[in-house]
Amino acid sequence: MPDATELDNAAPRGAPPATVSNGPPAETAQRPLASFRLPPYTPEEPDLWLLQVECAFDISGVSSDELRYKLLVANLPATIAVQVKDVIRTSRSFTALCDALKSRLAQSRADRLQSLLSRQQLGDQKPTALLRSMRNELAAAGDAPVDTELFRTLFKQRLPQPVRAALALLPADSALDALAEAADRYLDASGPDPRVAVSVLPRRCLPKKSTLTPAPAGQQLVAANGSPIAVYGTCLLDVTLSRHHSLKHRFFVTDVTTPILGTDFLAAHQLVVDVASQRLLRDGTVCASAQRSRLAVFQNTLYGGQPPERPVVVRDWDPGTFKLMIEFIYSGECIIASVEKARDIFHIGRAYQCADLVRYISQFVADAVRSYRFTPLTCGNLFFFLEFSREVADAELTQLCWGYVDQYAARIIGTPDFSGLSKDMVATILDRETFDVGDELVVFLAVKRWGEQQLRAAGQRAQHETLRQTCADLLPFVHMDRIDESDFVKTVLPSGLVGPQELISFFMVRGIEIPRNIDLGDNQSACRMLMEPHRRRPPPHERCLRYRAGYKLARDDMEALHELRFRADKDLQLVGLHLGYIFSQMELGLTVRVQGPFERVQWTDAFSQYHRVSGDCVGAAPADMRVLFHQPVAVEGGCCYKVTVKVDRWKYIQSDFNIWGGQSGPSRVRTDDGRHFYFLQAAIEKGRDIRFADMKQCRGLITELLYKPV
Repeated sequence: MPDATELDNAAPRGAPPATVSNGPPAETAQRPLASFRLPPYTPEEPDLWLLQVECAFDISGVSSDELRYKLLVANLPATIAVQVKDVIRTSRSFTALCDALKSRLAQSRADRLQSLLSRQQLGDQKPTALLRSMRNELAAAGDAPVDTELFRTLFKQRLPQPVRAALALLPADSALDALAEAADRYLDASGPDPRVAVSVLPRRCLPKKSTLTPAPAGQQLVAANGSPIAVYGTCLLDVTLSRHHSLKHRFFVTDVTTPILGTDFLAAHQLVVDVASQRLLRDGTVCASAQRSRLAVFQNTLYGGQPPERPVVVRDWDPGTFKLMIEFIYSGECIIASVEKARDIFHIGRAYQCADLVRYISQFVADAVRSYRFTPLTCGNLFFFLEFSREVADAELTQLCWGYVDQYAARIIGTPDFSGLSKDMVATILDRETFDVGDELVVFLAVKRWGEQQLRAAGQRAQHETLRQTCADLLPFVHMDRIDESDFVKTVLPSGLVGPQELISFFMVRGIEIPRNIDLGDNQSACRMLMEPHRRRPPPHERCLRYRAGYKLARDDMEALHELRFRADKDLQLVGLHLGYIFSQMELGLTVRVQGPFERVQWTDAFSQYHRVSGDCVGAAPADMRVLFHQPVAVEGGCCYKVTVKVDRWKYIQSDFNIWGGQSGPSRVRTDDGRHFYFLQAAIEKGRDIRFADMKQCRGLITELLYKPV
């Protein structure tokens, strides 16, 4: 996902403090030894390879002989390990294993001399490079590289005839190094032969998984300088000319230093070289271009086929983005440095109606999403992928991105990228049932950081009132009822984000009586009052909470019929209702009805009661409006029932109307005693499983069902 940027900006609550050790770190902690790899093995120079291995160990900080031995054995190619299998089984010494590798893999003196006499060829290297190679072979064979006549003769025999003729003009006692340098100057002055008949590939560039097949019998290659080139075989490779043109061709594997495409490649694929425009053509189509120029396509795309009479000034787009579009129009592809840049290119492609560019960027994003791996540095990429896939209406990519969001929920929500999202995106994420952070306090703090970031971006100070207004639309997505009471008092209340709605919600879900004279505008004093022990008296009945958030009723809400359809999974006795809270001086006359069960009598009254609620005495009395029935109502498990509350009359002071009900209700509730309540839109037949579409979420006056188990 890392050392510079961490996902979680703070340690989890309850975690031990981090410590710093001044002692020397363990050797295995200095380097990622699990990813240690040996340098590529060179069969011609095993001694040099072992020196590279020792240097790799020194760089990685591996000094233990046993650890070196284990890493060398673990990383040896299978073909090499077989040669020292007996040593690996019997010895645990790195030094002994190196000695065995040197003695068994090194070429014999006879082989070295044979290579010097027959296999060393000039190829496409310079004469000075050939001289160094021959001296190295002689030194490896155990003989000092002296300047003898025999050695001079062997060196000259490797040179082309024109070069040997030119060297004959030099003094006979010229040093061998001087002869080699003179041969270099001669070949440089002669220049290369532009005609290359066959395509060749250096042996070091041969892909590991490629199959090397024998060269045709009698096949000999000659370099441009006239010297023979050793051929080891042929291999079939893919040659990519552009994004849309990839061709297969067979190469000769030789001792050349650089890959070369010959005229055989052009002939085999019917390619024509357009020298004037520096491009390759196939059936009139451009396969590759050195200048990356397609002027006709550019003019047709931007100017309708007619070049402009005056320079075109582009003011609406970033110059870098416009250049990338031009690059694509010229060449059919462009280099996208970051996923953020992809959106700008996508938009400019749409603006100029460049359909090919739009498809190109869409495919780029699709490939990036499917290969996505979450890291701190790519958290912002994930949000970009999500918004982009929604913008282009790609349902498959959108679903894939949402899966990543749900998977990394706890890590995403603490990143700065989350605070930079739009309000609609944050609300959409928090509203997902599958977005589970695991700690609701973390969600609250993320919303707070989001609001602070928005205010900073607008150049405003994060004061309590402005911060609350900024976060007002996101706070309902925070489940205050899931926050621990101590965290609520110590962290949530001092933040300034909690208003009357959240304060009532927190204590409503905990069944704590709210006094009528509470000051909902003073969080600290209200919290101290509500946390008094005598307000936690256990009720003589069980409760099923309908809502988890407070809702201040409007005057028009009082005229409506408040209904609640429900079904319980077990038999019970309904003993009353909780109707929210009244904080004003007013008087209500309510008619409460319980109807059902629908399966037998439909919506026929099983119980009806008139109840009077008075708020004349605004004091320490509870603000809770509880209606207790004069006799319990039997509720049969698995049957549908309806509770209605009708406000028949009400009287209040014009400037004093303060009644609270509930909102943000769950569709189903599991009570503390294990019962399940389902809140329905309409009655359903008995025995049928309840689907999500059958349930209802609303707001109203009925906040709790009070019951006793049977």
